[in-house]
Amino acid sequence: MKKNLFLIALFATIIKMAAQNGTLDTYFNTTGKLSSTDETANGITTDKKNNVLVIGHDRQSSTHNIFVKRYLPNGNLDNSFGTNGRLNIDLNNDYDYGRCIKALDNGKYLISGQNSVGPYFRPMVASITSDGKMDASFGTNGICILSTLQANSDAWAFEVSPSGSIYVAGYSTINSITKSVIWKVKEKGILDTNFGTNGETIISANSNAERLFGIDINNNKIVAIGSSYNGSYTEATLVMLDTNGNMNTNFNSTGYLKYSYNTSETRLYEVSITGKEVVCTGNYTNAGDANAIVCSFLLNGTLNSAFGNSGVWIDNVSSISSFGTIAKDCKDNFFVGGYAYQNSNVQFRVGKITKKGFLDSNFASNGYFSSRINSQYDEVIEAMALSSDSAIVVCGRTNSGASITTSGIMKLKVNGCSNISGLTKTMALKSAYTIFPNPLKSGMPIYFKSNNDNIQLNELTFEIISYDGKVLFSAPQLNDQNAILPEGAYLAKGIYQLIIRSASSVQIQSFLVE
Repeated sequence: MKKNLFLIALFATIIKMAAQNGTLDTYFNTTGKLSSTDETANGITTDKKNNVLVIGHDRQSSTHNIFVKRYLPNGNLDNSFGTNGRLNIDLNNDYDYGRCIKALDNGKYLISGQNSVGPYFRPMVASITSDGKMDASFGTNGICILSTLQANSDAWAFEVSPSGSIYVAGYSTINSITKSVIWKVKEKGILDTNFGTNGETIISANSNAERLFGIDINNNKIVAIGSSYNGSYTEATLVMLDTNGNMNTNFNSTGYLKYSYNTSETRLYEVSITGKEVVCTGNYTNAGDANAIVCSFLLNGTLNSAFGNSGVWIDNVSSISSFGTIAKDCKDNFFVGGYAYQNSNVQFRVGKITKKGFLDSNFASNGYFSSRINSQYDEVIEAMALSSDSAIVVCGRTNSGASITTSGIMKLKVNGCSNISGLTKTMALKSAYTIFPNPLKSGMPIYFKSNNDNIQLNELTFEIISYDGKVLFSAPQLNDQNAILPEGAYLAKGIYQLIIRSASSVQIQSFLVE
């Protein structure tokens, strides 16, 4: 009887979740939305406690300052962080801009952006403690300046490897020409001079202007995307490097790829790399209007014919649209965020794209969720993050008047990785294998042992996932010792999930690193 009641409750919960898939989470600020006047929000993340952190710059001071805010899961500012929930960063009484923020397993936060010194902007990364102070153990007083060139530079995005290295994507102006750059910063906040040349790799394709806006890491492959002006129109660019800063020549034979859809202006802003593909979001220009685009490239640089229509999905619903951010769930589906012109104005839009490259009609309304924050002017999503409480958080800019910019945040409920068939398969295979040791010491390998002679190892794939859904390691095949996590791999202390997939089953098991 108890078992039947449990199953009834389980399926009721699943049905309830399905009904809420792609709806506003009204526990967050009672509406699922909030806004703040005279500031711009550029980056967002969630931490282990499902707090929401937002970074941007204010528009109240004579020189813009970086702000970082931490909101509790209910949408209230967390007064235990910074001053009344907010940290203001003014590096040298000059203009500062915050671009990107990530939550680390150790409770700290990393940010990136740019700081001006007179007429020049320089790129930087910084570390913040869990209570909202500059982290004195990182760089110089919590800051690492990436370039001291007397030229405009910016650090748009970054990713953190399992070993703690920080890879930053942006650009620098060199000899009056804007060039794409990737920097590598050590865990303690100093440039890794073994990467590229003195800690940076400059990517040049002899273009008039190049910039990188997004970056991701998987299996020691670093992929970054951006734009490049060819003298006539703007093309998208994709770059793949190894962890030493060398171009990965398995990708398009050079490690560098220019891409334009239908030879039209094409811009890509954010990227997600898996064990088999690189998925990007952006827009292309059609008859003068921007249309949202999601495209998938194989790891050799060719379009993935198994995704969308010959590697590309195009939004044909709105006359003006773009997707500037992307987040992958643990089933290799993708959430994308940006904007669309609807009901006579531009508003926030979130979509869900299946791993096959088409809209998931079970998400929100036919695959899309669109909403306004609070204004009659244009609103654009700038960043997105998946939260471990089955939610998506997005932030961006809105205009509450002709010249007043406000920041906006929305939180949506999503199904995440839970569904009836997946749960049934997981329960049925609960004892199909063993992973050991568990707990695990950092730097030691973790092994797989099959408890079922019918399981064929060459049919299995393995992924190690962080608490926020980020794929840290993936292995399409095991080595002779059946090691899933290789020796010497670094994972910070915490709880992780191992996802094992076969053609007919999925099993998830947690393990501890201590």
